Amino acid sequence: MANFIDTPIVEKKKTSLLAQTFGWVFIGLLITTVLTVGLAFIMTSLLNNANPVQQEAILNNYLIALGVSSVIQFVLVMVIQFAIIRKGPTTKNMLVPYVIYAANMGVLLSFLALVIEFDILAASLGITMILFAFMYLIAKQTKRNLSGLAIVGSSLMLGGLALLLFNFLFRSSELDWLISFVLFGAIMLITMFDIWRITKISETGETSPGLALYFAFTLYVDFIYILIRIIYFIGLSRRR
Repeated sequence: MANFIDTPIVEKKKTSLLAQTFGWVFIGLLITTVLTVGLAFIMTSLLNNANPVQQEAILNNYLIALGVSSVIQFVLVMVIQFAIIRKGPTTKNMLVPYVIYAANMGVLLSFLALVIEFDILAASLGITMILFAFMYLIAKQTKRNLSGLAIVGSSLMLGGLALLLFNFLFRSSELDWLISFVLFGAIMLITMFDIWRITKISETGETSPGLALYFAFTLYVDFIYILIRIIYFIGLSRRR
């Protein structure tokens, strides 16, 4: 008779926190992309097949939908932050808000797909993906503590917002590029820190699905912000 006592038990290998995180980022971006392209295609078809009066009504309803989506995004961020403070990141309190946030972002970004050329969008997406891959390689290989990047990035962000307020009050076109680069530099440093932090936590063996979703939400927001900034830079350079 076979001896089952000494038979080794093969444990199912758990997916690393890093793999889970980037997996959820991919899913979020996929949802956003499908809705962005789909809504832009629907809007284009509706406008092309409508008379001027109908086009105005369609655009008005679309702008209302964009306004509602903006409010929903703000509410979702508050819900996620409140849930994390109260119970910590769990699959239960992160999954649905994250999916809704990604879907709602598709509604908001559909506006860019309507007014910006496809080659600019494609180039911006490619550049953003390359930047993320580059930051991941640095985070994976570096032996240094990159916590200081979060402090510098946050300081730059506050400085950029202060400049933005100043520019809003006194309107100086010379500040537009400076503000854009300051804010872009800030989010790049913060994203670099986020990726490094996730990489290091993953190396400890942590595999919490809720934590992976929280980090995915963080990187998703970073990715979208960087993408929008790059679209802005490429658009401005083409106008010159």
